[in-house]
Amino acid sequence: ILSNGRTTSLSVSSTDFNSEITDDMVMRKGWIVKDGTSKFLGFIASWKRRYFRLYKIKHFVILDYFSSSDATEENKLGSMTLNGYTTTEYGSNTLILHPPVNSQLRIMRLVFDTKQHRRHWNSCLRNIL
Repeated sequence: ILSNGRTTSLSVSSTDFNSEITDDMVMRKGWIVKDGTSKFLGFIASWKRRYFRLYKIKHFVILDYFSSSDATEENKLGSMTLNGYTTTEYGSNTLILHPPVNSQLRIMRLVFDTKQHRRHWNSCLRNIL
């Protein structure tokens, strides 16, 4: 459970490390729309615009998302460790993050403002995953 009371789909997040996330550690950041589908609401999709930050710390690839571009712990809504994930480009501006096979981890669907924006994020993810 994160400090703001929200849960994460994985056991490792940025809060597990003592170091501050610095700008030189961040590989990508920006606004993306994510699928907030909840199995508790009968799998009803609820698309949310969130500020994302992708970085690598030690050997973990971490994707945090926030309610604002002020990427602080107070604004953090979630965090995922992406080790073992793969990506699939779908349509003109959607990227799907697939967890490792036979895992109970969640699939994340991200929709970008432009095809170029999606390509930049996907290229970065493929280089570090």
